[in-house]
Amino acid sequence: MRIGVDGMGGDYAPRVVINGAIEAANEYGLDIVVVGPQDVLGRELARHKKVPKNIEIIHASEVIGMDGILILLKHNPWVIFYSLII
Repeated sequence: MRIGVDGMGGDYAPRVVINGAIEAANEYGLDIVVVGPQDVLGRELARHKKVPKNIEIIHASEVIGMDGILILLKHNPWVIFYSLII
């Protein structure tokens, strides 16, 4: 199964996101796709001695903060946010 994860989501991102992705990839054999700024996520991955081959980074040049979500919803009330499963 392939699972997509917001690499910049959460209070302690990207560190905890990358740690969780590595743990899930190792423990459950999942293919993890981490989406976010490639340079930031790549640096975080580089902190680890062993990075599983079933982790992939997909570059996203923009990061939407919490206030950005509210602005987006205000201008387009039909936008629906959901977990990304690839």
